[in-house]
Amino acid sequence: MTSELEALIEARECLDCLTPRQREAVRLRLQNHTFQEIGDIMGISAPAAYYLYSRGADKLNKGGS
Repeated sequence: MTSELEALIEARECLDCLTPRQREAVRLRLQNHTFQEIGDIMGISAPAAYYLYSRGADKLNKGGS
């Protein structure tokens, strides 16, 4: 159980390292939205949506550093 709790805490810390807009872009992408759809939802261009997503994903892959 401790390892599960530690994993949850680590995941939360990783998500906290993202800006709110990066977190939203990552969440929408994980829901299988295209970058065009993400851009439309967020009121930004598709390239800007891709940029937010990729920056957020990079942070998550690096463990929040």
